[in-house]
Amino acid sequence: MKGDSLSNGGEISGVNGLNVTLSGNLQQQGKMLTGGLLNVNAKDVSNSGQLQGANTQIRASSLTNSGRVQGDSGLTLTLLNALTNQAGGVLLSQNALSLTAPVLTNDGILQGNGKTTLSAATQVRNGGKILSGGDLSFTTPDYSGSGWLQATNLVLNVAKLASNGTVMAANQATLTGNSLTNGGTFQAAQLNVNAQTVTNSGTLLGNQGLTLKGNSLNNAGGKVFSGGDMLAEMASLSGAGQLVALGNLTLKLTNGFTTQGIIAANKQLSISSQGDITNGATLQGNGITLNAAGKLTNNGQLTAGSGNTALSGSQIAMNASGSLQAGGDVSLSSRGNITLDGFTGTAGSLALTAAGSIVNTALLYAGNNLSLFANSIQNLRGDMLAGNNLVMQKDASGTANAEVINTSGNIETTNGDITIKTGRLENTYQKIEFTRSKNDYRDQIPDLDGGSIKVWANEEWHPDYEVLVGGGNSGPAPKLYVYIDDTTRTKRYLIESSTEKAVATGNASRIMSAGKINIEADYLFNNASFILANGDINLRGNVFENKSYQNKVYEIWQTYEFDSAGFNSNWVPKPEDIWFLYALSDNEVNEVQGETYRAVIQAGGTVKAIFTSDISNTNTTANAGQISNTIVAPNLNTPSAQNIGGGTIQQALADAGTQAITGPDWKDSTASQAIGGGTGLAPGGMDGNYPLPSGNNGYFVPSTDPDSPYLITVNPKLDGLGQLDPSLFGELSKLLGMNPGAAPRETGSQYTDMNQFLGSSYMLDRLSLNPDKDYRFLGDAAFDTRYVSNTVLNQTGARYINGLGSDLDQMRYLMDNAADAQSSLGLKFGVALTADQVAALDHSILWYETATINGQTVMVPKVYLSPKDVTVQSGQRDSRQQRAAGGRQRH
Repeated sequence: MKGDSLSNGGEISGVNGLNVTLSGNLQQQGKMLTGGLLNVNAKDVSNSGQLQGANTQIRASSLTNSGRVQGDSGLTLTLLNALTNQAGGVLLSQNALSLTAPVLTNDGILQGNGKTTLSAATQVRNGGKILSGGDLSFTTPDYSGSGWLQATNLVLNVAKLASNGTVMAANQATLTGNSLTNGGTFQAAQLNVNAQTVTNSGTLLGNQGLTLKGNSLNNAGGKVFSGGDMLAEMASLSGAGQLVALGNLTLKLTNGFTTQGIIAANKQLSISSQGDITNGATLQGNGITLNAAGKLTNNGQLTAGSGNTALSGSQIAMNASGSLQAGGDVSLSSRGNITLDGFTGTAGSLALTAAGSIVNTALLYAGNNLSLFANSIQNLRGDMLAGNNLVMQKDASGTANAEVINTSGNIETTNGDITIKTGRLENTYQKIEFTRSKNDYRDQIPDLDGGSIKVWANEEWHPDYEVLVGGGNSGPAPKLYVYIDDTTRTKRYLIESSTEKAVATGNASRIMSAGKINIEADYLFNNASFILANGDINLRGNVFENKSYQNKVYEIWQTYEFDSAGFNSNWVPKPEDIWFLYALSDNEVNEVQGETYRAVIQAGGTVKAIFTSDISNTNTTANAGQISNTIVAPNLNTPSAQNIGGGTIQQALADAGTQAITGPDWKDSTASQAIGGGTGLAPGGMDGNYPLPSGNNGYFVPSTDPDSPYLITVNPKLDGLGQLDPSLFGELSKLLGMNPGAAPRETGSQYTDMNQFLGSSYMLDRLSLNPDKDYRFLGDAAFDTRYVSNTVLNQTGARYINGLGSDLDQMRYLMDNAADAQSSLGLKFGVALTADQVAALDHSILWYETATINGQTVMVPKVYLSPKDVTVQSGQRDSRQQRAAGGRQRH
């Protein structure tokens, strides 16, 4: 058929072929059908009817379709200007589909069951469905819309792609272009995005894998998911969205990176940056690798499973608002310093290496070995705990560093040894100010002359006396009679007093090993603190100072006894002329002892100290019995592997059939984590034996549970190290047809087992008090145990009282004694003992008394030591098996 234009409202058919050539427009409201080739050439084509052939080819300036255009074996559309497929319109090929048009606007269905090639030189707007049962190649500088784009394999060469709909490939989808803006779903089994700029507020999903390469990724409010591995190579990454992979997740970044959302991998999570890395949100992986060319800062949550975790940077700052919790081996490597103000713990081994310093103010925990390598290591009111061995030195080869400073901190092992090699080791309070003062009262004593004192009769105090005189001028001279009794026989004066006073800030420090302690230090200063081991203690160096402090008052009293009397007058003397002479008879020195800050070095085995100079004022003790840790390792659960189910359901392709008049209908078949901080404690006048927390990241922390019976508890971050949070995979799991399950809960027996700790609950049982009563205690059982240990060590200088061999036995002994004394002495729970009750104690006890802290009334433990079962040791280096090999050791 040839002509200028054609308007068809009827039916035109050709059995073997139909060729329509027009110099004008084609208005098609009817049917044009053929069992062979359908070839249409026209200026503008408008179809609201049906165009169908075995192979359909349309060449025109433009095509506007609201009807049906079908090619049973192929469909080729070539437009010089635009193709507009309106709502309800169908462009359908049972096999290959080829479309070329400068502008493509689709609000209907555009489908090729075989290989599909779409090219739009200017732009594409898709509000409908573009579907391919085979490979789809799509080339355009500009794609936008909220429609559906689907293929078995999808290749997009799109300079600018902005989609609020669905882009999906059953197998692989690859996008190459300048920018991708996704507010909908972009999904494939393997999704590859190569775009300079990616802005995602929707979902990018690779069911089996996902690769992103480009200049920038802004994932604000977006989800980037992979059911397998994920690789993102970008200059920059930003946005508080989610990046989650059930396999490995690798981010390779050029610019500095600050996390704002959730980044989680079921396997290894790896992030590298040529700038700084700052984590302000949640990073999770079975293992985590963070490699920053600049500074590495953690203000959020790092959670790792049983894999290896490695953090590196020019400086590493684990800030107080963040934490690192892992189940495998962990390493932190810094080309400068490492600061640890947030909880850092793992069930495996933990190694910290810094060219400069390591400073810890929080809880540093390793279930296996703990190694600290730096020129300066400082534990400032922090806790360091290793399940096995603990090493502190400059490097792994054993070089001594410049200093190890433990200030009001705890360095402990639960099973292994402690090895320290340093130039200077200080185990000390935060600060101890020691002052001496002296007062001399000699100038306040009248008429003191060497060894005698004159008292005059006109003074307030003097002996009774009489003066007898004779009659007349020639009578005898006046005589003086003195009457001495017990009140006037002697006179006692305070001549001199001196005071030694120590004021301590913070708590005593502890270095405590379940095995041996080996220390090599040029200068070892144990300042009113504790070095304790179950095994041997070996100390070697140049200068050793083991220093205790005791508040003391010294007084010198002199007693003068009446010696003689007289007067200075030839006539009847007046009182101011009469004197009484007292001679020195006794010089008495009194010492009043006050609070003690005791330095203790004790070993269950031998103590061997080899030093050139020993300037200690306190000794060490060997064979002192076993030591029980007051920090206990947690029970750990490892994460379970995640399985991958089926992916999101694709659009089913329509069966076009070979009907001559009516085609088939189309049917769709689509189917901040933050740790609440506790409040700080205002201890008031409580003594330094109470291990009050200074923040939320130590071994003891303020409880955040308003219903907890304890104001202070063991850090809950120890609970469940190595457990991944499956809820982070929840949305991805739903997309993949999986059930993520509930996050596991740890119920470690170390916090509830009475074979570990005894505290207030045991006391309530012994006193038959109702635990349901509204009692609130200062701390839990671990806290009470640490307080008792501190008190006994500081007051007695011994690890345990009365020959006891463990903290558990000591707590049971003290509380059993308290229960017995309650009835015999009338003790009242919550009320301090009177002086008479303290004097009547046959044995030492632990009692609970009320105190007000932060406006709350709580029960506070108090140790009352009885002299009947306590021997105070003033020196702590008297050992049956102490040895000195060269140098100097004082006994």
